[in-house]
Amino acid sequence: MAGLSIHLLGQLHVALDGQTVTSFEYDKVRALLTYLAVEWQRPHRREALAGLFWPDQSEKAAHDSLRNALSKLRHAIGDQEAQPPYLIINREEIQFNLHSNAWLDMTAFTNLLDESARHPHTSLEACPECLERLEQAVALYRGSFLADFYLPDSQSFEEWCTVLREHLQRRALEALHVLVTAHSRRNELSQALPYAYRLVELEPLDEESYRQIMRLLALNSQPNEALAQYKHLQQLLVSELGVEPADESQALYHQILSETKGEQRIGNLPAPLTPLIGRQAELAEIQNRMEDPDCRLLTILGPGGVGKTRLAVEAAQALRYDFPHGAYLVPLSALHGPEALVPAISEALRLSPGKSKSLRQQVRDYLRQKCLILVMDSFEQVLEGNEIVAELLQEAPKLKILATSRVKLNIEGEQIYPLKGMNYPPPDQLETAMQFSAVQLFSAGA
Repeated sequence: MAGLSIHLLGQLHVALDGQTVTSFEYDKVRALLTYLAVEWQRPHRREALAGLFWPDQSEKAAHDSLRNALSKLRHAIGDQEAQPPYLIINREEIQFNLHSNAWLDMTAFTNLLDESARHPHTSLEACPECLERLEQAVALYRGSFLADFYLPDSQSFEEWCTVLREHLQRRALEALHVLVTAHSRRNELSQALPYAYRLVELEPLDEESYRQIMRLLALNSQPNEALAQYKHLQQLLVSELGVEPADESQALYHQILSETKGEQRIGNLPAPLTPLIGRQAELAEIQNRMEDPDCRLLTILGPGGVGKTRLAVEAAQALRYDFPHGAYLVPLSALHGPEALVPAISEALRLSPGKSKSLRQQVRDYLRQKCLILVMDSFEQVLEGNEIVAELLQEAPKLKILATSRVKLNIEGEQIYPLKGMNYPPPDQLETAMQFSAVQLFSAGA
């Protein structure tokens, strides 16, 4: 346990051996400690500190004020009794002692984020070690740097605080966004929601964070709570800015409202009867790929029985609120030949056959202006229909297709996601067998 603990994220709090320090006497003593602790990398000349905190005083008066504040600071934190001391002091310079028994929440916060940034991984959202670091970091971020602490007669100190507040809050927001994305892509909705609420707390007028909360609540079978979030956002924007929510927010609201009232079922994805077991990493990666603007067609490739269909449907369910016109499953496993593909798509979209146009033209016209996702399951059954898929992707710029197949579709722009079997324990690790997804699935089935 650190002898001296300094909390700067949120309201200033200093503790010595676990006891709150209250003997600073006045704010510039606290500000001096704060500045020295944050800027510990270098020594600070006395004249610079005197000018920073007492800019309106004469040089001699400012030096006397610094000497007095430094004396009170040393007394408050027990610097003369500490071994080694918390401050390195000589006649010309003062520096916070990096090697003393002191702990600073801001340093711990930035170290955790920097470690995550340096760590080699393919994706930050998919790295368990880095996600744990980010969770620890955002737990340290109790609020903005030196919240409600001001020195109105020291403009330079206030400017220094402002720059740090903005920088640290930006880093906290970035970490929170990563945590929300990571947990939501793994279908860990209850874990994602607290971080999404924290985003709104830190940026009350950020519509994207509100939309994220609405999506998470709706996916977590809490549509009424999602609608209430929209109403709160609407009232906030009108009262603070005199504007209505953006079109994207309104579209999401009406999509959830329609589903809640049963007026319109957007999409035809089947509701899962059992929870998904052991595919959280794969689920996250597929969603990550599908959210990439450059990915229009993603094929989950693998042998029969490996779980391609369930994974594709789960991914589409998690993404359905990103597509205002819905997510649709096109089952192809019972079909034979490419001529059955267009009728299958038409049936999934619930299109009524017209007399003046061919069914293929109807499907093209319907999809042209739609933003939706099609899950084409077991495409190996209609493989020669790949030219139809290419045609639809070319004519419908907001259409995305998630296919499952035993073989590639061989379409320009196709991205492949090879799906392997679940991991299982080697013979010498049977005591930890329940940590492996194959055993978890077997146990759930039993």
